[in-house]
Amino acid sequence: MIWEEVEEKYGKEIADKMKKSKMMCGITMSLRADGKTDIPERDIELAYKDVMGKPIHPLEWD
Repeated sequence: MIWEEVEEKYGKEIADKMKKSKMMCGITMSLRADGKTDIPERDIELAYKDVMGKPIHPLEWD
């Protein structure tokens, strides 16, 4: 998922908070052929849960 898709799905305000989430540290991203960064949806979902104050089980964080 590219960042523009994250902003579209969650809204810019929440996406900006997600960007600062500790769940976004140390994630593995890939570079697409068009030069955009692809972020794993699982990591996006964990950042969303973190921002919203939802519990994250240790097994969810790889």
